[in-house]
This record gives sequence, C-alpha cells and structure tokens, in this order.
Amino acid sequence: MVTDILLQSLPNYVPFIDGDKRISFTQFQNDIKSYCFALQKIESSSAILYIPDNIYLFYVCFMALLYADKDIILPGYLTDSMIPDVLKLSPVLITDEKFSNASKDLIDPTTIITNETADLKPIQNGYISFFTSGSTNAPKIITKTFESLMLEIQIHSEMQQSVIKKSPIVLATVMPNHMYGMLWRFLFPLYNQLTQDLDTIFYPEEIQAKQKLYHYISLITTPTFMNEIVAYDSQYHFSKNCLAIYSSGSLLSQATSEKMYHLFNVSPFEIFGSTETGGVAYRQQISSQEFCVFPTVKIEQNVDKTIKINSSFSYKSPYDMQDLIEPTSNNTFKLLGRNDRIVKIAENKVSLSEMESKLSQNSLVKESYCLSIPKGNNMVLGALICLNGQGNSLLKKNGKLYLVQALKKYLSAWYSKNVLPKKIRFVYQIPKNTQGKILKKEIESIIHSPCSEPIIENLIYEKNKLQADLTFLKDNIYFKGHFPDFPILPGVIQLHTIFYFLEHFFHETPQNYSIQKLKFTNLILPDTTIQFQLEKVEQDKYNFHLNHENKPCASGIVAIGGKDV
Repeated sequence: MVTDILLQSLPNYVPFIDGDKRISFTQFQNDIKSYCFALQKIESSSAILYIPDNIYLFYVCFMALLYADKDIILPGYLTDSMIPDVLKLSPVLITDEKFSNASKDLIDPTTIITNETADLKPIQNGYISFFTSGSTNAPKIITKTFESLMLEIQIHSEMQQSVIKKSPIVLATVMPNHMYGMLWRFLFPLYNQLTQDLDTIFYPEEIQAKQKLYHYISLITTPTFMNEIVAYDSQYHFSKNCLAIYSSGSLLSQATSEKMYHLFNVSPFEIFGSTETGGVAYRQQISSQEFCVFPTVKIEQNVDKTIKINSSFSYKSPYDMQDLIEPTSNNTFKLLGRNDRIVKIAENKVSLSEMESKLSQNSLVKESYCLSIPKGNNMVLGALICLNGQGNSLLKKNGKLYLVQALKKYLSAWYSKNVLPKKIRFVYQIPKNTQGKILKKEIESIIHSPCSEPIIENLIYEKNKLQADLTFLKDNIYFKGHFPDFPILPGVIQLHTIFYFLEHFFHETPQNYSIQKLKFTNLILPDTTIQFQLEKVEQDKYNFHLNHENKPCASGIVAIGGKDV
C-alpha cells in the first residue's frame, strides 16, 4: 500500500539533512515510534499540530499522529488571539510555541522523552484537515485522507522520473502545513527516497549557497518567491544544477517564467489546483501557455464556462471550481481567470483579473490586485499596486496624485471613466500567505485604512529582524494639520507603521501591548527617507528604531501582553 511508506526497511536512505547533520531513515522511523507511543495515549481522537520552525519535529509528530490513529488539524499559522477558535476544532494542541491562552491540553513535543516505542501498523484512516488559503473572507477547513495524498504523489512521481533518477537534494521555500507544501516538500521526496534539506529558504542568496553544497537540487517554491528573484535578477548568478522548479499557489506570469528559465536553465513546472481538489493540471511555459490535465483527472466545462473536475485527489468528486477555462484540445485548456472575479460596476461587467493583467503590462507596475468596494449604494473599484523601482522613483519625485492620474490615463485605453479604480493604494507587496494565495481580509483592511503606507525600499527580512528604507510622502493625509506651517510626521503614525510591519511580517496583531522606553528624538519631515529597523529580541518583545542619516528619530520596545499606552 502506498500509505505504508514508513513500514519499509531502508538502512541506506537519508531522508533529511539538518545543517551538518544527516538524519537516517532508521532514526526517523525510531523517532516516530517513540512519539507514537506517547501520542496514542491522548484521549481525544484528533489533535491540532502547529510546529512552524522545527520542520523535522513537525514531520515526526505528523506521522506519529497518523500511526496513533489520530485525526490531524493543520492551521497555517497561529497567534494568541486565534487560539480560542482553533481549540473548538480539537481540545488538544501540539506545539513548541508559547501561547498565553492555550488550554491545559497543550502538549509541548520537545518535552516528550520515552524509551518505549509503539509498533507501527498500517495507517487505517489518516484524516488530515487543511485550512484553505484565505482568499475569501471565510477560509474553510478541507479534510483529506492520507491515502488520497499518496495517490496523488504516485501520479506526480511517475511523471517526474527523469528528475528523480538523478537524486537531487530537495530545497523548499514553502512550509509543509498546507496542501502544496505537504505534498511536494514532504511526501514527494519521502516516497521517492530523495533527500530534503530541512532549512526553509527565505532568500535567493540561500539557494546560491545550497547549490554549492550539492551536485543537483530541485526547488519547491511559489510565484511570489520567483517574482522576488526576477525583480533583482541582475544581482544573482545561479549554478545550472537545478533539475526542476515546482510551483503552485497562483499563476506565474510568462515574463517571470522566462526569466527563471534564463537564470536556472529549467522552466518552472506549474501546478494548477486547490486544497479542495489537489492537483488538476500542469504546464511548463517554455513548451506551452496551456494547461495539461493530470492522468486520472477528468475535466468538463460547465455552462458558465467554469471547470468541473472528477478526481480521486479531490475531497469530493465531481467538484465545481470557479475558474473559467477555454478547452483547446483533448485534456488541455487555457485559464481565463475566476468566475467570482467578474464584477458589475456602473452597469458594466469588469474582469478584475483582466484589469490586473493590463496593469502588470505598465512599465511602472510590478504587481496589482483589484477588488470591488462599496460606496454608498453602489460598488466601485479599488486597486492595490506594487510599483517597481522606476515607479517608486516617480512616486517619490512627483507624489501620489500624479501617479494615480497617470495610471488611470493608462487604463482609459481599455476602460470607460466610470469603471476606473476610484481608490488606489501603493503598497510594497500584495498580502499573501506562504502559498502565494491572496489574503482578502488584509487587502480590504489596507484599502479602507485612512493611513497610506510609506514607500518601502531596500527591505531585508530575516527570521527575527527586518530593516528597510521608508519615505513618507508630503501629500499623505497625516501631514495635513500637523502642523499647518511646519508639517511633521505624527508620533502615532510612526507607531502605526511599526504595527504594520509587526502584522505583515511577524504575524503579530496584539490586542494588548505596551510601548516601553519610547523616545522621539528628532523630527521626521515630509519626503524624508528614514532607515527603519524592527527586531524580535524576546518571545514577546520587539525593538524598533527610526533613523535619518545616522541620527535617531524614534526608538522603543513593543512588549506584547502588557497594558496599552
């Protein structure tokens, strides 16, 4: 059975590399047996598993829970404020993170020490609940069986034999607690006896470093990560030892696909699907823009031109997706966007995906996201726009109003005046999760916020530290009236900026906090570029500094869990 991958004897197989340490298949089996012995004592039939940083421990606990006959719930990420709702799904939370309001049933897997082991028997049920990506206002929980995941892995493995035979080391920029990461980062290498480097890749420079260590690599990544690579492609020189690049989460642009081929000498293998359906189709743009349906998957076109799939990978079959397609031949099709992204504005039907495509062709725009927003009794369009370097330079030189008018004039070549975006926000990045899926709630929060974010440049983000150059434009509303004859950046906006970075990069949205050692030492004037730094120094403490030309402007500590000030 394909589900019994851990019942084999593979004494020479090394599934994981952890820094300088090589973890054998035998050790992995033994660790699973020990944890299975401990976890099968849980009275609950299910458990929430959240181990975001220790990937090996996550894998051990994941397999141990399956062999202990426990259903697994995999949240994308957790914060203190999310704990009460998540614990409604199961009373048991297995995590190595410290949460202040978790239940007494919290189990810290780092404290499990036992000399006893369980006998591993074939996985009987293996129900795994994934959270959908959150591209709508209410992410769903989709439950799959372990067997359905392994059946999909079998199909992918048969198609990737030419890569598998060369035994590349698997690198990944994605986490294994969602569908794509679970399939391709964890189960695909394990099933095919490939070795995975356990370090999660956050920066292109890390790929360069890993390429020097290994004869061949393959890369599990997303369009979001590849867009960041090609945005600064002149800075990188990658070895030509990458055998495959696998991508999922959102569509990869043709320009990015072509640049990735130029950089790595391999065309990204794009997987179209969803948490609900699993993989549906694939393409490599060096060969074709069309998607080819995976073997064993059957598709139909509905009356409204959306796609219906029949698949053993899907949590229910048949399943109607909201993606519009144009069949091109037997088992191939073009993706035309999503049916739920066609909106009516001023009695005109507008494809949001098409408008985003038009914007992406503008020489100033890197990426955009359009949405409909209520205004009185009507709906109007809003747009979040990420500018490239040329666009940011023009924005700093001429201001927001100039650029808004320029982009509206550009769009007017295709759209009438009454459907053009009425609200445009320039942002550093479109909010997405680790799979590259749009986070609609965060986008709506940005579009409705009265505070525009500063121009963010030269951002460097590591696990616990972030630094960037910030420019607060003079035509931002928060300079008006503060003060009329001598505008300066209000302290409250400086703190708002700090919490923006806490939320979008450190996933912190504290309800209770205190600001300690707060100092405002120099004024920040309009159109001034500030050097910003935010660093996690303790579990619930973040230091921040805002400097201008080596002179401190503001500094302090955000302590989460204290009293508001």
